[in-house]
Amino acid sequence: MNPNDAQQLIEQNILVLEHSAAIFVEQLPSPIYIDKPVGHFEYKNPDERTFAVLRCVRIVADLRAASHLLAAGFVQQVGVLIRTTLEFSNDLDLIFEGSIQQGTPTSSTEKVERFFSEVFPNIANLVNETKKAPTIPRKKVYAVTGRLLGGRDPFRIQQIAKTEEDVYSGYVHGNYHHVMELYNENRKKFEMMGQPDLIHSWQHNLAPIVHHVLNQFLATACLFGLQELSKVLIKQRVELESSALYENA
Repeated sequence: MNPNDAQQLIEQNILVLEHSAAIFVEQLPSPIYIDKPVGHFEYKNPDERTFAVLRCVRIVADLRAASHLLAAGFVQQVGVLIRTTLEFSNDLDLIFEGSIQQGTPTSSTEKVERFFSEVFPNIANLVNETKKAPTIPRKKVYAVTGRLLGGRDPFRIQQIAKTEEDVYSGYVHGNYHHVMELYNENRKKFEMMGQPDLIHSWQHNLAPIVHHVLNQFLATACLFGLQELSKVLIKQRVELESSALYENA
């Protein structure tokens, strides 16, 4: 598959995901405007489904940005967005496990409570804040993914989820090895205006991430009982799997 066709297929998949996220949003009541401490919107009585929808919204926004950056050759920044996409997508597993184990406290309960307990800060609060709010350790999220998808070998799936996030974390933190990927031996310089020669290889990096998100959105659609949308997502997933872009993914 040539780079232009590959880019078009990636964007087609993201468009389906964007349409799906918009339908998820419609399942929630409209957010309300709060004017203090700074103007912002909030959901009244948010729950685990609200959390799932907001994760889906952010995932689509990050994939859309990644697609635009990839087209321009900014592959390091695509790596950053793949890392955030993986984290937010894996967070959805907490919600799926919670929906299966209804009435039983799970890691999702703690994650959602912490997420919605966040106070929208003003600058003064940020300056005076000395302690970061605790977060759910990622190992708990990986463990949930392993339980949901691992079958007889949950540890293997748990390690795959962790490894995927770790691989792209270097782009977030600007690790030595990852920064050195910007060096062009032929030109004897660091490429800071994009690396168009790497676009096609990174299209193959992004494709399995999009496929993973399609699966997560499919599970979210099932969570809301959206059968017609589920069919659309399955069709899109099959089309991606049958493409040359997804080969060896």
